[in-house]
Amino acid sequence: SGFGARLLELCNQGLFECLALNLHCLGGQQMELAAVINGRIRRMSRGVNPSLVSWLTTMMGLRLQVVLEHMPVGPDAILRYVRRVGDPPQPLPEEPMEVQGAERASPEPQRENASPAPGTTAEEAMSRGPPPAPEGGSRDEQDGASAETEPWAAAVPPEWVPIIQQDIQSQRKVKPQPPLSDAYLSGMPAKRRKLRSDIQKRLQEDPNYSPQRFPNAQRAFADDP
Repeated sequence: SGFGARLLELCNQGLFECLALNLHCLGGQQMELAAVINGRIRRMSRGVNPSLVSWLTTMMGLRLQVVLEHMPVGPDAILRYVRRVGDPPQPLPEEPMEVQGAERASPEPQRENASPAPGTTAEEAMSRGPPPAPEGGSRDEQDGASAETEPWAAAVPPEWVPIIQQDIQSQRKVKPQPPLSDAYLSGMPAKRRKLRSDIQKRLQEDPNYSPQRFPNAQRAFADDP
């Protein structure tokens, strides 16, 4: 229940630390920090109405002044990120990721072995694919056991596990769209048949078109046998 609030808190903390670090690198000059941000806004707003860009920079300056006056991050909090020229590289202390409900979960050897490596995100863990399902048992039981052993299950809140697992199973069951049947083509409206014929003609006359390069277009608009 507190995952969203915790995520917002971490995002705000990262933003404040970024502002404090930039201000430290600029010697504490707030005007210099505002100039850097304004320059970035202007580069990102190329082609936008100049009046709108001027309004954005003005509002940003006012908001930045308020944020800096009530900055919750002190200089000591960002000194660990500061590296001076000539200093030997030092590894940053690793902070354990807080996973909601981790304290309530009972330790299981199988789950500990399936935990992802440090820095692994849920998307990276999901891209590795699920482990093979054990023989025997119903499909639902196998899916439940698979969710418990998949690496991403340890990187997300426990209440998200069944939702993500259901979405994965739904995507696996989606079948590729079959080609259009003759009955469908024969019953196609005249305007759509003409559009399809025009596209076929354009593909035949286009010197840059190649069936090998565009197999999907070839399957969709190939001449009828």
